[in-house]
Amino acid sequence: MKKMLVTQALVDRILDLIIKNTPFPMDSIYAEIQDDFQSLFISISVDDFPQGELEASFKLVGQILNQEVPVRNDSYSWVVAFKRAGEIVDSCFGGNLSAPSWGV
Repeated sequence: MKKMLVTQALVDRILDLIIKNTPFPMDSIYAEIQDDFQSLFISISVDDFPQGELEASFKLVGQILNQEVPVRNDSYSWVVAFKRAGEIVDSCFGGNLSAPSWGV
């Protein structure tokens, strides 16, 4: 079995950093450990925020994840989807040594 890259303790630390450093409250964030503990998916509802005010916060979320989530060789170790009215309006991903991060 592969070493766990994403643990619940890591998820808790990331959520705490996002809540403290962005305008997104806890009830707008959903996090799920995927791929046998090798990746993290986060969905953030942005329904309560004007689109023009969000770009800096999107980048900050990506920067937090780039700093906190370990990387892997052949796939991304994290993905974030920003949703408005249930539809994805933006996303970013990173943690793949074979490809650059996108959106951060």
